[in-house]
Amino acid sequence: MSEFTSGNLVLNKHFTKVAGYNPKYHKEVNDKWCVFYMEGDHESDITNISKEVPILYFYNFEDHGWGYSIIHDCKKISAFDFSYEKEEIDLQNYVQEKFPDEDAIELLYIKPNAREFREQMLEQYYEGVNKEQFFRELFNGIEADSFRLFELSDQQIMGIKEQLSANTLLKLKSKHDLVENFKTIVGIQEMSWIRSDRFL
Repeated sequence: MSEFTSGNLVLNKHFTKVAGYNPKYHKEVNDKWCVFYMEGDHESDITNISKEVPILYFYNFEDHGWGYSIIHDCKKISAFDFSYEKEEIDLQNYVQEKFPDEDAIELLYIKPNAREFREQMLEQYYEGVNKEQFFRELFNGIEADSFRLFELSDQQIMGIKEQLSANTLLKLKSKHDLVENFKTIVGIQEMSWIRSDRFL
């Protein structure tokens, strides 16, 4: 079973202000952070709360991807969304274009030589892709300095900048390492298997 985690995080010391909006559920994640959910998690509630305190929305849908948004003063000031499925979807579309009379799924995953074929197609696909543009778009919404709103140190900010970069992404042994490294730097390692439908 895959992990599905998501929630709105604020510093524990700010929760008294959040409490004034009557969250449906909240709990301390650790000695610095707490997570809360509004009924239905209406965007207008989160926007109103962000007028008073910065909010870090974090999600990790293990097999699909992960990301975060920082909402402050009614604006999304930093965001990252890393879909694990984008590469596969793009590859399937590429193969379908090259072999319009074949089933791309069968070619890539079912036929006896599917593994070798997939690697070959992936290599060809990336030859025609502007990786620099892909990564620029992927990391475009990140404003690492905005994490200072949550009292992160210069060293932690530098860690976020290093982790959420093309260089790091290209060197990763596992795509799941990135989210775990991010959680460690921000100090939300306990944000695992936590989501609203477990509480509301």
